Amino acid sequence: IIIPAILIESPSILVERRADNSFNISDLIPRGYAPKNGITVDIYSIIIKHGIINFADRTLSPPFTEIIKNTDARIGLSLPDKITFDLKCMIPIVPPVEIESHGQYLIREKESTAQVTVKDLSPDEFIDYYQTSGFSFPGGVLDASIGLRIRGNVIDADIDASTKGLSISKDKITA
Repeated sequence: IIIPAILIESPSILVERRADNSFNISDLIPRGYAPKNGITVDIYSIIIKHGIINFADRTLSPPFTEIIKNTDARIGLSLPDKITFDLKCMIPIVPPVEIESHGQYLIREKESTAQVTVKDLSPDEFIDYYQTSGFSFPGGVLDASIGLRIRGNVIDADIDASTKGLSISKDKITA
């Protein structure tokens, strides 16, 4: 059975990064799938419209949580070569953070590439990730366009960023 696309309207999705760095989303991928009666089901794309993602990162204590709204996503499967994705979402803080991304995972090469655009990111909202460094970002926002390539344990990033009123502090120094 071939299903060209599944459309999911207004879902509420929990995405959890576990203490062991795995994600709960990987639980959706069947392991050792054996079709019954010789019938297989192939789904070529999943489309999400107007979704809400409840994100929890349990690698931090206490866990970092964030709600991501207005999520529109398309995940496409092009066997045997690649998985593609397009994503657009918003984090409803002041000012709201807008995120757009598209990319692909090359199955045979085990390589991911993505282009990510972020608008009005306030680093102070994500202090849980860098607070032990002693740095703080008491004001301002960041816009960035990021090209990523991930292969094995190597991440290549090409970042073009600009700031609006961004300040950074450590100890008694503020810039």
